[in-house]
Amino acid sequence: MKRLLAAAAALTMLTGTLASCGGSVPAASDTSVPVADTTVSQAEGSTEVPAEPVADTETLRRITNGMYKYEELSAVAGAAYVWNVERLNDDLFTVSYSDEVDQESRIVLTDHSFKDFAEIQYELPEELQQYDQCHSIPQFNPDGSFNCLAIAEDSGGMIPPKTPEEAQDFDFDAYYDILKTYYYACSYDKDGKLISYAKVEFPEEYYQYGSVPLGGSMSLGRDIIVLMNSDEQSVYRISTSDGSYSSIYTGISGVNGYTEESLFRDRDGKMILATRTNNYMTEPGETEEPIIEYREIKDDGTLSDVFYSENERYGYNSMGGAGYGEYRLTVPKEDGLYGIRDDNSAELLINWKNSGIEQMTVCPIGDDEFVGVLNEDSVDDQGNYSYSSKLIHLIPRDASEMENTHILTVGLPAYGYIDQNLVNKYNNSQDNYHVDVVNYGEINYDSIDFTAEEKRAQDEFEKALISGDIPDIVAALPLSQYNNLAKKGVFEDLGQLMDSGKGHSRSDFVSSVLDSLTFADGKIYAITPGFSVKSKLVKTKVWDKPTWTLDEMISVYDSHEDTAIHLYDGETKQEMLQTMANTLDGLIDYKEATCNFNDPQFIKVLEFCNRFVDEVPRPDKFTDGEEANQAYWTDRFYWFSRDEVVTLDQMAGGVDYCLSKYLQGGGEDMIYVGYPSDNGSGGRIAINYLISITSACKDKEAAWDFLCFIIENSINGEYEYSVLKEIFEKNVYSEVGVQHSASGKEFPPQTKEEADMIRDYILSCRSIENNFDSSLWGIIEEEAGEYFAGAISAEEAAGRIQ
Repeated sequence: MKRLLAAAAALTMLTGTLASCGGSVPAASDTSVPVADTTVSQAEGSTEVPAEPVADTETLRRITNGMYKYEELSAVAGAAYVWNVERLNDDLFTVSYSDEVDQESRIVLTDHSFKDFAEIQYELPEELQQYDQCHSIPQFNPDGSFNCLAIAEDSGGMIPPKTPEEAQDFDFDAYYDILKTYYYACSYDKDGKLISYAKVEFPEEYYQYGSVPLGGSMSLGRDIIVLMNSDEQSVYRISTSDGSYSSIYTGISGVNGYTEESLFRDRDGKMILATRTNNYMTEPGETEEPIIEYREIKDDGTLSDVFYSENERYGYNSMGGAGYGEYRLTVPKEDGLYGIRDDNSAELLINWKNSGIEQMTVCPIGDDEFVGVLNEDSVDDQGNYSYSSKLIHLIPRDASEMENTHILTVGLPAYGYIDQNLVNKYNNSQDNYHVDVVNYGEINYDSIDFTAEEKRAQDEFEKALISGDIPDIVAALPLSQYNNLAKKGVFEDLGQLMDSGKGHSRSDFVSSVLDSLTFADGKIYAITPGFSVKSKLVKTKVWDKPTWTLDEMISVYDSHEDTAIHLYDGETKQEMLQTMANTLDGLIDYKEATCNFNDPQFIKVLEFCNRFVDEVPRPDKFTDGEEANQAYWTDRFYWFSRDEVVTLDQMAGGVDYCLSKYLQGGGEDMIYVGYPSDNGSGGRIAINYLISITSACKDKEAAWDFLCFIIENSINGEYEYSVLKEIFEKNVYSEVGVQHSASGKEFPPQTKEEADMIRDYILSCRSIENNFDSSLWGIIEEEAGEYFAGAISAEEAAGRIQ
């Protein structure tokens, strides 16, 4: 009999995987905050840290709560990506991964040491030899016996490609037309000897594209519990004795929400079904948080009642795993890993942030001892992402190890963001400093009036800073609030640090971005790791200059009103007002704290926005049907090529330029013109987020070192560039010669000349996009809305805003 080894299922049949798919415009002020003594800093060329108290008792308690340290374990040979570790018993564990050669799923066994890994050998039934391909992956019982649901494919001799090169010439349509898939439930003892097997006859309606959409599975004695990614999101029990199956749980799927399921074993080896029910928002402010419920799958395949549940807003894909000692379950959440006791009380075990690790899948291997999967991503000079993972051994870190570590605090407003993974990497890269990210307050994201919530959060953060609760570093404030706080002496001039000879100098940065972040007093109070440029494209037959004034843009619109049939119905009045905010930066003088909304140019902006519709006439996906909605968007994609609109919103650079030119623009010549401007700079710089050092920071060189680390290591997205000149130059030319296609249509790659044009255009842009204070913008929207509704004139609206 032909020996078939355990190949990975093309569908992911893995244990525990999921089944489903500032204030208003600041007044001039010389008020300054009390600034701590800033004379202590590292000596020139010294590697010693300042000899001052490291942190107060409360700070040490906070940053050492749930703190773990880790060491890397042996790598699984041939593993490209590890996604799960499961404990079968005290000295038998499984590791699930994708193979680096064929990308298929595999599972290996190991003991408590995680040093050696063995792929179990077993034979599939001889009956399966008649098929073109067979896939299977074992699912183990706690005693080491296992079952598998073998997937056999009959494809008329067509074998699907395993590499992108092979896929280029493969006829996938023909493959799926003839593909037939068969399923066999097989049971084995712990030595890999086949005990029984049976063919599983799923009904025809279960099949999609030639196969049944199966998710994760687990063994329950001689049965297989399997998740099905069908519309019903069901959980099935399959017998390896006769191939019979029955549904033991059905979730929801449709317009009201959907259910995700996960399988794992608890501390005692009992199988747990965790279900996350996600409810769609029905009305603003009436969202329901996802509910996770835990049930036991009994030995007879029936479900227990829910024994534990919780609401979850920001969840991790894994819904839980085995516990240990007093904890029946371990559940990863946003802030850390929690142990769930038999009485359903929860305790934080691992604090992700304090431990310098990301949210991850972990498996307990002893009391307060875990094996985790650390996932890492990287990007090369061409913007190509790659992912890797490694096994790590996690043990508690003694608080005494932090006694000589100096603390740098990063303050975030309630709505703020900084890449915590980069903070972790910095903390793990050296021992002298520990960066602690502190959130100031909370924000209610379900609030109907989010502008008011954001304003309240800004005010709370500003009051904390003014009162003396000042972190070393501040991140993610809006530019308008930086203007306000800079007047009060809160921030350090980063220009002096750039000129100090340590870290990055001014010449290392993209000059246009640095210029745009230079404040009215000539100082640089904040920097951004990355940026993009928002602009508008026009065909050169419509406009052939790199900028236009407001009057020139309005004239272009006037001259195309008879031919461009979608000129004013693709955006609403309020949406166009948001766009035109990029032309209003000259109305506010932050240095003098004055504004001029009575300016005739602003009146023209309001009148221009009023030409647009109150509501875009597009079919709704739910009420009018998905087909009608998709037809609208398909047609809209070609409005620009058919001259039914005159401009196309665009993020400058990337693959979108060629896509817009050859697919949306019909191959005609076009140019970036940007937003109306009187200073010749129509594009607007969109900053990723701002980060700064406060005047109260006692070790500004260390803080600057951290900022440089963040800037150097930030991964920029498809339309985003690094603020560092050297990386920017690589980013901007990364699309030259790269072939792309969309909807099956290839279009010419970007040329060197086009990349030169994009680079020059980006470097010519020296204005930040709409940087209005949120409360001020709320006033503008409200009063403009009154004008759009016909209640007042444009002049009256401008006067009210003023």
